[in-house]
Amino acid sequence: MRARAELLARRTLTRGEPSEIAGDRAPERPLRVAVRCRRGLEAILAEELAALDAGSPGGALVPELRSDPCGGARVEAVLSGRLDALFGARTMLSFAFPLPLRKLDQGADLAAAVAERLLSREAREILRRFTQGAIRYRIDWAAGGKRRAAVFRAAAAVEAEAPELVNDPTQSTWDVVVYEGAGRVRVELAPRLPDPRFAYRRGDVPAASHPTIAAALARIAGARGDDVVWDPFVGSGLELCERALLGPYRRLVGSDRDPRALQIARENLDAAGARGAELLQRDAVGAPPPGEAPTLILTNPPLGRRVERTGDLDAMLDRFVEGAARALAPGGRMVWISPFPERTEAVARRSGLRPEALLRVDMGGFDAQIQSFHKEALRPRASHDRRDGQRGDRLDRPPAGRGGRGPQQAELRGEQHRPPRQEQRHHHRDDDPEPPRAVGRRVGDQAEAVGRAEGRRRRRG
Repeated sequence: MRARAELLARRTLTRGEPSEIAGDRAPERPLRVAVRCRRGLEAILAEELAALDAGSPGGALVPELRSDPCGGARVEAVLSGRLDALFGARTMLSFAFPLPLRKLDQGADLAAAVAERLLSREAREILRRFTQGAIRYRIDWAAGGKRRAAVFRAAAAVEAEAPELVNDPTQSTWDVVVYEGAGRVRVELAPRLPDPRFAYRRGDVPAASHPTIAAALARIAGARGDDVVWDPFVGSGLELCERALLGPYRRLVGSDRDPRALQIARENLDAAGARGAELLQRDAVGAPPPGEAPTLILTNPPLGRRVERTGDLDAMLDRFVEGAARALAPGGRMVWISPFPERTEAVARRSGLRPEALLRVDMGGFDAQIQSFHKEALRPRASHDRRDGQRGDRLDRPPAGRGGRGPQQAELRGEQHRPPRQEQRHHHRDDDPEPPRAVGRRVGDQAEAVGRAEGRRRRRG
């Protein structure tokens, strides 16, 4: 009891000292960082990290997909540049510095193992480098639970050898996250650094998208300067916000039946600097917005436990997909989240849409599927006018429902996030003008490369 009282007293005495994370600092030497996202988005996160320069010349990240019993699924990379440069990855949920794994024998004291990792040279180097002021930490168990007795034993052992490391769960600047599995313990140091990425969120609506999910949808869709973007279930507008931040567009339109949602979407879009965004009150299953046909339908329909799943929800989404296929401009694309993936994919195929990517993701307690579809472009076909014998060009749409399962499409059935190759994505390239480049369209290339390397590593093992 006395030891606990002394620990609490020292914690209280240090609270007057300032403490914050120095996000503008780079590590003294390259450090491995573990970056996490919603399950299913690892390939997109890896692609984002690969595109970052990590804040300094020579600081490029080389991400690797990792998954094991002690640490779970994650993307790991080596950081050489500024810490806050990691916020360039918009699909990221969190990042932390992993310490070397420690074997945990049966019956061994977990608290002692955690203390040993915190007192290691690697841990102290990281904590001192990125902390301005007092170093305060809290211990979190990845498997859940408070485990107060274990926390106290670990904190007491740390305090006895390194009193400058203060265990303070209420005013901490570091989370010490403990993972257990396969007879090992893994400790990660997660800095509490303000996240500037989604500062445009001024309001929310029930069952709105998580911003990292909205960012993933926008990245899969890509950015083209001639894009006419329509979100039929606009909600709080996060998909349009993320699409506006991704790159240029011609027009942004959002629609929703709820006037309050439209008001919140307006506030968010204005805060995101989405110039010229239009908001309309209308049903998603009705007619598309007036004017030019959309080249991109980007949306996340209301999902989750907070939204009542009536018996006709699946039928309503069927009608929505059919209407979206009609509304899309030739060559357009649709990226959305489906709670009934097999059903909506079948409807999309019958309606003339070709799947490019199918990706099952964790929506926060339940799974759904990100689906990316492409509508065939108008293509010129030579015709012969029998009346005068002169040849001419005639523009024909491909027949509705086209899209038999070719080799690439067969691969999509296995939940692969793998778009077709360039030559398969645009038919008759000699006849059609090259469309503007879509930034971020080739989602999955990084994952395929990482997957091949990981497969070779396992075979060698």
